[in-house]
Amino acid sequence: MPQEFLCISYFDEILGPKVFHENTSLAEESDPPNLERILDFTEEEGNFVFAFRKYQTNNYIFYITSSEARGGQDMLMISYLIKAAYFKKEIVDVFNYLESKTPLLEEFASKLKEIKDLPLLLRSGRSNNTEYFEIAGKIEEVRQKFINLFRDFKEKIFYGDQFDTMSLKESNYKKIFIFGPRSAGKTLFLHNLEESQFKNQRNNDLPTVLFESVIGNMVILTYDCIERDFECTECHNYGGCIKNSNGFILIFDVTDQVTINEAVNQFENVIKKFIEEENRNIPLIIIGNKIENGQPIKENPFDNYFYLEGFQKDGIDLKYFIINVKDDKEANMNALRWLVKQMI
Repeated sequence: MPQEFLCISYFDEILGPKVFHENTSLAEESDPPNLERILDFTEEEGNFVFAFRKYQTNNYIFYITSSEARGGQDMLMISYLIKAAYFKKEIVDVFNYLESKTPLLEEFASKLKEIKDLPLLLRSGRSNNTEYFEIAGKIEEVRQKFINLFRDFKEKIFYGDQFDTMSLKESNYKKIFIFGPRSAGKTLFLHNLEESQFKNQRNNDLPTVLFESVIGNMVILTYDCIERDFECTECHNYGGCIKNSNGFILIFDVTDQVTINEAVNQFENVIKKFIEEENRNIPLIIIGNKIENGQPIKENPFDNYFYLEGFQKDGIDLKYFIINVKDDKEANMNALRWLVKQMI
């Protein structure tokens, strides 16, 4: 199972952001990062560190001269990605480790700029562009130069094999699990956190713990996990949704009675299971998502439906919010900040 990735992306004037080459396909990973989105965020040349929940990345954007591009330049990005959870014993400070790779990423970019006809290679995969078949021999020559350079820098950049790989099942890897009815806003909540992290990455007010322990470790529980009482035979979380939990987030549509009832049922199943198996306190956020311009069924549905007082006596640290997950991104971050404070 790979823990490090090296990827080259570029902005195609016809196809838009596009992954060009990677040492291992991220598409085959569970919950893969969307690198193409980064090229939609910024056009500024240089590097930045960014977290995609399970993946922590250092990304270097640069430009190459291109007669194929309308503006005379192609925008490329080198991304070095790691799953920091696998390196917790070896890499103490993830930020500094990723930043230490910046000179190598800059050097890699400098060498890529020296490859003549690299813009042709970038566009050689267009299925509807027949003119490149006429220069197939030339493209293969450029491709080989690129592959050789890619392999050289992969060996320079990667952490290496000098550690004992440990599966999540064998480790004490902790996570924050998100659950709730379908279409309640769970995925949107995560995407908003990633976007806020990106826009504020150089803001000192965002603590390192938010980067390492929260966004990187957040996972949406599947319906199979809950319906099978967490005795799943096939599970990416290795059946550790209860034992390896550092916190829970429940999200539901506060404007719809059916989803409120489903949220109550899931809430009771998950939290009762945790109380039965784990003798410790744990923080829980309940988010009533006020979808679009809908009105909550009740002014305070939490006490009316979830019977919170009883669970608080059992060691559940509770906080609830009514927010519009889609539009109120600062409220998303405030909810997460509360969870972080309870965990540290």
